[in-house]
Amino acid sequence: MDSANSKSDSLMSADKSPGELLPLLADTIIGVSHELNNCIGIVLGNVQLLRLKDNNTESEENYNRIEKSLYSGASLIRHLQKFAEKSGKTPATSIEMSKLVSQAVDTDESDWKTLASEKNLTLLTDLPECKLFVQADKRDLITAISQLIKNAVEHAPAESEVLIILRVEGERCKVIVADSGQGIPAAFRHKIYEPFFSSKQEAGAGLGLTVVQSIALRHGGRVNFSSNEENETKFTLSFPLERIDDERIFTADSYKGRISNVLVVDDDNEICRVLCEILSLEGIETTACNNAYAALEAMQKETYQLVITDWAMPGMSGCELIAEIQGNYPDVQVALITGWGNELIEKQNQLTGLKAVIAKPFALNDILELVSPDE
Repeated sequence: MDSANSKSDSLMSADKSPGELLPLLADTIIGVSHELNNCIGIVLGNVQLLRLKDNNTESEENYNRIEKSLYSGASLIRHLQKFAEKSGKTPATSIEMSKLVSQAVDTDESDWKTLASEKNLTLLTDLPECKLFVQADKRDLITAISQLIKNAVEHAPAESEVLIILRVEGERCKVIVADSGQGIPAAFRHKIYEPFFSSKQEAGAGLGLTVVQSIALRHGGRVNFSSNEENETKFTLSFPLERIDDERIFTADSYKGRISNVLVVDDDNEICRVLCEILSLEGIETTACNNAYAALEAMQKETYQLVITDWAMPGMSGCELIAEIQGNYPDVQVALITGWGNELIEKQNQLTGLKAVIAKPFALNDILELVSPDE
């Protein structure tokens, strides 16, 4: 954390105007957030590994509590990063929406599943056969869709259904979440996106739909709703459509084989260890390097199918390593993993052809998805 400390020292010692302090404050927040993301990532990775190895079902609820707290901390850090970033934009990658909607329904971060089980609700998904792509941040979209599902689950009557639909309309991709609850009272409809407003009697921050609207706007999207006070509420989250791929045409050319040999590159040895152990549990051979130079030496001696590299490393950066790999080893897939915020990623427009960009702290499923055969 030397860089973060030096920024902090500058803030404390220099006699600067507010206009001069703000950039230093922003840089300090981003630097500290990076280090905190690394710390949370190490703890989260180890908790998820312990869960896999623990055969005691009584421990499951304890693991759930720990993971939920860690995800909450990671979410707070992301909000701090977005506050600090001068551009106010979100790093976008090409996201296949059918897959993302399925992840939003299945993700371990969801906190509505217990209530859905208690109310004996049925969640139905209606997804198209073709692949729909949008430019977006994966975590943000999962957060927004999960929040709409949570909202529907809370308002749906027992023994009913919650419907999640993915559709194309014109040049936009739409995610529709509908429940058959009592609907939104007319007196509340103009307030539902306001911070801290909630129509529920139980305690709650009242920020869910505010967050959904914020995420939609950051991605050039929008959220709206229709509600019948008798028996239905339907929220629609829409984004500009990037492209449509027909699976019958494109799947034949996709990579079908399972990845079995991975090179992990991160200057934090604990991150390397957690990543390697996660992959090893899946029977995947791993090699760990704590800098880009060692990674390039390893690639001269052995063939790897996938390289997972950190962004910020001393000496040669992850960006420079990716350029070297893509120039000299074009058949090797590369995934970037980073605890930095959006601004740094946005400056590196030359980065293309990545298998994935994963934010720290990463979930176990994020890593396993990297080595799964393409569907």
